[in-house]
Amino acid sequence: MKWFEDDDWTWNGLRQPYRIKERHPELVQIDPHLQVICFQSLCHPTWWPDYHNASIHHLNSNSIRNWRTDVYAFHWTHPTPFELKNHVNLLTISENTMFSEIGRYVLEQAGTLQYFTHLVRKQSASVPHR
Repeated sequence: MKWFEDDDWTWNGLRQPYRIKERHPELVQIDPHLQVICFQSLCHPTWWPDYHNASIHHLNSNSIRNWRTDVYAFHWTHPTPFELKNHVNLLTISENTMFSEIGRYVLEQAGTLQYFTHLVRKQSASVPHR
């Protein structure tokens, strides 16, 4: 991009794309599936009616049927989901949540799932059981 500002995500990610939309709207495709905003471990997909309503989220609306095909990008604000805070949480959580599926998928695609699984097993084996 001609006007890129190092270390300024607002300029690069918001203002510049808006300038392009203003000047050349035919070059921009706005796709609501690009973003799902998650706050307090509740996700609000922008394509769902009333997505800005805090009481409507992925757990009670069936708005995200399949995160692999329905969503292009997730944005976690606060707090970081428990499953994604570290590899131990991710790989030892007993329930299978959307967040744990996403975390494992990322590690798998990066080719590091086996490495982290081995680390967790090694750590748990070294902890004395009472």
